Amino acid sequence: MTFRKSLQRIHRWCGIALAAFLVLAGVTGAFLAFHHEIEAALVPELHRVTPGPGRASLDEVAARIESRHPTLAVGYFLFTPDEGAAIRVIMNTRRAAGEGRLDRDSPKPSEIFVDPYTGAILGERNWGEFGATRSHFAPMVYRLHMSLFLGEAGQWITAAVAATWIVTLLIGAVLAAPRLRLPGQGVPGEMARRPRAPSSTCTARSGSPPSSCSWSSPSPGST
Repeated sequence: MTFRKSLQRIHRWCGIALAAFLVLAGVTGAFLAFHHEIEAALVPELHRVTPGPGRASLDEVAARIESRHPTLAVGYFLFTPDEGAAIRVIMNTRRAAGEGRLDRDSPKPSEIFVDPYTGAILGERNWGEFGATRSHFAPMVYRLHMSLFLGEAGQWITAAVAATWIVTLLIGAVLAAPRLRLPGQGVPGEMARRPRAPSSTCTARSGSPPSSCSWSSPSPGST
């Protein structure tokens, strides 16, 4: 088997093996590109609010949340320019060793949604947790896209798939490029021109119609 044939076989079977992963990554990635808009439509009770005349103090919001969840601490607030959007509050876990020390590992709940005008808590969820509710749909898609629900092992698998895809693309570029010929080499057989048939000559008297042509071909030895 020639080197080019080997590349063709590698390219073909890698492409077939990667097809399912690429479709999955494409569909979930397209969803995540618009997940804010999709989530607002799926779970409006968590993401949509009625604008008011003034906004609540973030210090008061943080104090209200931490009094409700004493083992958690507010990590940061996520805002959007949309005046009708809720605030997402990302939580951290307090370590037992000391007040105020934070640990980002597995806070529950990891997200809290707050009305920015009244300071009311709209709802909570754990990002990436399995659930049969509408609020868990987007986090599950995110985990599927990033790690195939397999944690760190899934991230390594995704990285390996991406690396294999790059190699497959490079092989495809090599196969699509025209073959290089060394000096003195002829044209490859599949590209060689076929010899032309000898040209024919029309002999007719001046003023005669074309149908009176007498066609003749040169003899093999003539020049």
